[in-house]
Amino acid sequence: MSNTRKSQNIMKEITEVFKNMDFDTGYNLLNNSDLSDANILVCKGNAEFYKRNHSNAFDFYGQAIEIDSNLRISRDFYLWASEFLAEGNLVQAFQNYQEAIDIEPDFVDAYIDLGALMIEVGEFASAKKCYTDALALDPNDIGIKKSLDSLSNF
Repeated sequence: MSNTRKSQNIMKEITEVFKNMDFDTGYNLLNNSDLSDANILVCKGNAEFYKRNHSNAFDFYGQAIEIDSNLRISRDFYLWASEFLAEGNLVQAFQNYQEAIDIEPDFVDAYIDLGALMIEVGEFASAKKCYTDALALDPNDIGIKKSLDSLSNF
């Protein structure tokens, strides 16, 4: 396995632990990893993302990108999409949600919020596709099921 693939797998494992709100275990895994400084910062940003400290997440992602300008961080794009959406810039929001999904195809939150954006602009078939994709990734999420059910007439 290549070092890049190994690093991606470690980062994915640590991020999943953070997603499950087990920050002590996540930081323990992170501290015992051999990830690059940039990837450590991405993981720390992901921890902040799941703590809902989005400003701190942005800071960690920015530091990681300063070290490695080639980094594409799905949650960073997701947070930018949320910012653009709040500003009413729906095109930029769409592009950033899509980029988050392109980077990390199993990032459920991006599908859910993209689906909500599609509803907002009246693209119900696209919204239904987003929620269907999200449900395939997380079949036990009741919120996704409810969102998809709300589109049953479209």
